[in-house]
Amino acid sequence: MTPEESASPPLRADSARARTRRGAVCTTCRQAKQQCDAAELAPAPCTRCSKFGRHCAIDPTFRRVKKRSHANALETDTQGAEIGQESFAEVASQASGQPARSSSIALPLYCAHIRPQRLENVQISSVDIVNLIQQFYSIYHPQFPILPDIMTFAQQYNSNRLLLWSVLAISAGNSSVTSALYNSLVNPVRRLAGDIYSHQSRGLEAVQALLLLCAWPFPYQQTVNDPSPMYCSLATAIAHQIGLHRPPALSNDFDFQVDGPESSRVKVRDRERAWLGCFVMNYTISIRLGIPSPISSYRSISSAIAKEPPSHLADTLIGLVHVAYLGHKTTTALGDDASAPSGLVDDPARLIHFFDHDFQAACQSLHGKISSQCDVFLLHSRLTLYSYAFNDKGTQNPNQAYDVEKSELSGKALSAAMKLMQLACENFNASLRWPAFVKNCVIYATCLAAFIVSKVKQSEIEVKTIIDTCEAANSLIRLWSLFPKDNYSRISTHIARFIDSINQRTSFMMATPEDTRGGLARQTPVTSRMSANVMFNVIWPAKKAGMNGTAPTLGDEAQSVVHPLVNTMMEEEDAHDTGLPTQVNLGPMDTIDFGSFDDIFADWSDLLGNTT
Repeated sequence: MTPEESASPPLRADSARARTRRGAVCTTCRQAKQQCDAAELAPAPCTRCSKFGRHCAIDPTFRRVKKRSHANALETDTQGAEIGQESFAEVASQASGQPARSSSIALPLYCAHIRPQRLENVQISSVDIVNLIQQFYSIYHPQFPILPDIMTFAQQYNSNRLLLWSVLAISAGNSSVTSALYNSLVNPVRRLAGDIYSHQSRGLEAVQALLLLCAWPFPYQQTVNDPSPMYCSLATAIAHQIGLHRPPALSNDFDFQVDGPESSRVKVRDRERAWLGCFVMNYTISIRLGIPSPISSYRSISSAIAKEPPSHLADTLIGLVHVAYLGHKTTTALGDDASAPSGLVDDPARLIHFFDHDFQAACQSLHGKISSQCDVFLLHSRLTLYSYAFNDKGTQNPNQAYDVEKSELSGKALSAAMKLMQLACENFNASLRWPAFVKNCVIYATCLAAFIVSKVKQSEIEVKTIIDTCEAANSLIRLWSLFPKDNYSRISTHIARFIDSINQRTSFMMATPEDTRGGLARQTPVTSRMSANVMFNVIWPAKKAGMNGTAPTLGDEAQSVVHPLVNTMMEEEDAHDTGLPTQVNLGPMDTIDFGSFDDIFADWSDLLGNTT
């Protein structure tokens, strides 16, 4: 026997069969030494890969890497990511129109085909695109998982320009290193989203992009400047047009073309995620504005929250859909009554108790399965339910106390609001990157708690505890502000004025009849905006107080606001008073510069016309 023959003995039949059995396990599960059902589910990914959004592939030639070698490989990947992060320093010059420098950094194998991209005068290198995509999938995608896995997205990264640039812009807003890039992309991406005549504006990817721009919108000033309702309506119209609201078996009725079984399987899952995202986003925007949601509870929505939902849907998305489904039912029943001019039912207490049992069951079924921001979302939906107890359609005197002192609903509402605000403060750093609809939950809880304290008698100790928690949450809202007088800065100022009125035991309903600026001379409470009545009955009186001189003006208040992205350290006295940490660790966001945001609304009239 030759040395070559001794070194390479012939394969036996039993070893060949064993190798065939091992080949039925995907490479990811084999590396992790986990059971795998890829053979039974093929060509679909196995259960574990589908649940965690990983790439699933069966490769009989794959050999498991030892832990030491695997650790070395991870270290190499980390060093490569650090090198890639350094390349972000070039983005500021590239954003000004200068050509990108060539880079010899090796890209991940699944991103090797990615090429530099340009939008108007902004050019980004392939290395920076890969890093931004990876950053998006690491930080933002798990919070609103409506996109396919990162490998699938990378394979078709340039199939839709709006989706690609939306992902890059949102990801660029996470780091101080890419603040210049983020600033330079605001208006180009807005113009790209406004190009509804483009052939790329009518497909699935356009729906995904518009939903992402709703979840992480660019900075805006007043609510009327927020394009999210417009983006969401457009996304919903496109979704209906291409048949996302119908089962996959009926997709051909809407001229949905497929290339083959594999393409069909992937597209069906992407379509389902996008449609569920439309439902969640429509609910969150309608609940914030106090208007009915344009999407009803289709069968596709109820099937997603069934006892055994599809395995390819992330737990976070299922949780969001579940909460939105319950919130949609309660809002429709309690705030959209066709027989009442205001939409409010005459006797809400009975329905509130009825729907509260559904929310309690949802809390039990979702316990331990959802993230902290989903917990915030769930608590907020319960608060919108309780808020209908404080809508008094027949009250003509806005200073009249509500007759709910003996009701358990005020106690439940305060308990849920306090829990929500405390949870948000505990997740201070993470909240900076929360979707806008989760941040709005904190705003609503703060307004509702302050409103109840102003209307319902509480002991002095209870009032102090609630006010302290409201001030802590309001400080968190103020920290979300990116520049003076943006939406979060303005709302924080109004809430501070309302809280100050409670401390001083003064009334805010003091606008004179002659004061008609912005429609703020309204004397009667807001009663026709569903669960949002409470928020408007806090914000609008606070605006009147600032305009009448009974509280610090908005400009004076805004000048004292210092955002943590500009100043790395909060004042210790403010941090102590609000209950927030005395030292704020913002990681890579601590030195971001948004000083050039003064002109980001320059082209707004070109998109929507005069909004004043």
